[in-house]
Amino acid sequence: ISDELRARLQRDWKDARYLIVDEFSMLSKKFLARLARHIAIGKAREALFYPTHTSDSQDMVTGRELYESFHTVVILRQQMRVTDEIWRDFLEHLRRGMVQQRHLDMLRTLVITRPECIPTDFSKPPWTEMSLITPRHGVRRHWNHAALRKHCRENKKKLYVCPARDTIRGQELTLRERYALALRKGWSSKNVNGDLPDEVELALGAKVIVTQNLNVDLDIANGLRGTVTGIILDPDEP
Repeated sequence: ISDELRARLQRDWKDARYLIVDEFSMLSKKFLARLARHIAIGKAREALFYPTHTSDSQDMVTGRELYESFHTVVILRQQMRVTDEIWRDFLEHLRRGMVQQRHLDMLRTLVITRPECIPTDFSKPPWTEMSLITPRHGVRRHWNHAALRKHCRENKKKLYVCPARDTIRGQELTLRERYALALRKGWSSKNVNGDLPDEVELALGAKVIVTQNLNVDLDIANGLRGTVTGIILDPDEP
């Protein structure tokens, strides 16, 4: 992270008196060791704190009565995240730091550059519906560019290209602001990280991910997957 962001994080956390870690099992051992070096931990018998209330409060009693007033209840008995038993077995061993040789052999069959990889035809199902996972913003943009045109070609769909409209607080850019923006785009033409695209391409039936920035400085965003089922002209469009 940048020095400016580091200073901001230090400023935000300098007055913290204690740290509560939820989902403790999700912490890696490496991260836990780094965390322990930077924070002070209480005495051995005081480092872990448990709920102090042994009886229900009035709000808890009222909340229970509200829950009991529901007539229709849907109970989630199975979470359909991982259905492959081999992969589930690997994840369970990985979580406990007990990965075995058979798990490594299985992983090597998934690396397409290794001779152990199972023959893969990306032109046939289920590989035609696979998604690319990459930490590189530029790779993602090139992949989406090619995938969208492949979708339009195979499904005979029209490709819609929507140019970006730059505004500041809802107002059109002045001549000076347009000039500054043009200079910035020219300077960062080779660096596409963090920049919004100048054009957004869409097509009916295309798969998309809609993201909302929660914290731009920390690169934290929340997303939702979906499929384009319709394209409606914005009322502000000419």
